[in-house]
Amino acid sequence: MKYFTSDLWIKINSCNRNERDLAEEQWDKNDSIYAAYFSEIKNKLPVNFLNTYFDCQGFHDYSIKDIYISNHEKQNDSPISLTINVGNHKNSFSIIYQGVKKYNIFIPSTSNWMNSNMLWGYTEFELLNDGLFKQNTLCDMDSEIEIVFRNVEVKNN
Repeated sequence: MKYFTSDLWIKINSCNRNERDLAEEQWDKNDSIYAAYFSEIKNKLPVNFLNTYFDCQGFHDYSIKDIYISNHEKQNDSPISLTINVGNHKNSFSIIYQGVKKYNIFIPSTSNWMNSNMLWGYTEFELLNDGLFKQNTLCDMDSEIEIVFRNVEVKNN
């Protein structure tokens, strides 16, 4: 994550008022910079996905129910797909990444998940030079999911 870092998120939740105020100020600056960047690249993501993403406030605080990784051996180019099932008290979705070139799911052993659930926090999208997207999602302040993919879609569950 470049803009919404784990360290910054932890400081925003600090008990120290001064540290929290400084972190919130930095967060707001980073948010403005990222929002300008995202507005330049978002039209390259599928409209259906974006509509749901925006309607659901970027899936912030949605529970990550499970993650499935599939290898479709008959496909020559990018045979891996990855599905993340998320939900909250109102909605449940499958986010399906196709043409996955790389993924990393970082969950430290010291992770402090809220209510024994991994929650979707903040997401950054980056358009790479080869036309693929990289999505980083910060979860529960100290866990992160990174996916490099060709396409993404979302389905109601």
